[in-house]
Amino acid sequence: MAEWNAYFTAGVPYEALVDLLAAIGTREAPDAGFEGPEKVLKALTAQGWIRDVDRPHTTVTDPGFSASVSLEVLSSLVQDADPRPGLVGWQAWAEPVFGAPYQWCASFSASVPHALVAAFASSLASTVPVSRRTLPECAGGRLRIVRRS
Repeated sequence: MAEWNAYFTAGVPYEALVDLLAAIGTREAPDAGFEGPEKVLKALTAQGWIRDVDRPHTTVTDPGFSASVSLEVLSSLVQDADPRPGLVGWQAWAEPVFGAPYQWCASFSASVPHALVAAFASSLASTVPVSRRTLPECAGGRLRIVRRS
């Protein structure tokens, strides 16, 4: 079994996956990057995300309330080298329309270094324009469209 795992559904923004992979590739030591969860929260709040009023030390939401990142007790389906029950890991999801099915989800097992999750989260929260050929229907009215000629 791997030391840790990360799981992604279809639809996760590929820029966030690329930045996660780049962070994995540039890590100098496997035992580095185990700063506390605050590293992930700071990566998001630095880009305007809002800490949850009820859970400010574990959960942040984008300003439009359509995506969240949270440190939660993980499902037993999320595999990790640490066998202890009740471990927490990061989860991220997009729910552009409240109550509708999630557009995408990501889960990081308990042993994923916070620095790697922070790289994913920072990319996710980036306000830099991205190129898309098609737009998700459920995100209508939440996206700023810039046409290139």
